[in-house]
Amino acid sequence: MHKNFCWLIFLFIVGAITTWHTGIFSVRLYQYYQLDAIASPTKVDWAVKPLSKGRFALVAEYSFLVQGTIYHGKTILKKPLFRNLWAANNSLPRYQSQQWKIWFSANYPHHSTVQKSFPLKECFYAGVLLLLFIYFLGLGYYISLLEKAKKE
Repeated sequence: MHKNFCWLIFLFIVGAITTWHTGIFSVRLYQYYQLDAIASPTKVDWAVKPLSKGRFALVAEYSFLVQGTIYHGKTILKKPLFRNLWAANNSLPRYQSQQWKIWFSANYPHHSTVQKSFPLKECFYAGVLLLLFIYFLGLGYYISLLEKAKKE
């Protein structure tokens, strides 16, 4: 491995960022696979929630029945996001008229959502960063081999 101090610091930083994003992906993937059962909701109420200036999301508050027990949940939909309150309010009737499924964990039914989505963005970030880290690691070894060849 190339022993330049700046190079080692750079590799450490890239490795730390890669580890961070891989950890985020692992947690989100675990949460995705935990939602392994489906139920029909007994009640779904929709509302609009302002996220920030110019961003609004739909919120579903629901209840569902599992083995004789009623569970309640709340989900802020990640997609679609709306740029104004008017557009969000106009989309509410469309969402209220749809038939929804509740995804929940069979072991812990209080972990539930109406929108189950694979963490594709996190997967992409972790994969690209991992490939980049391996590339820089290989580059360090390649440079050290060239330096040894020059000395000989």
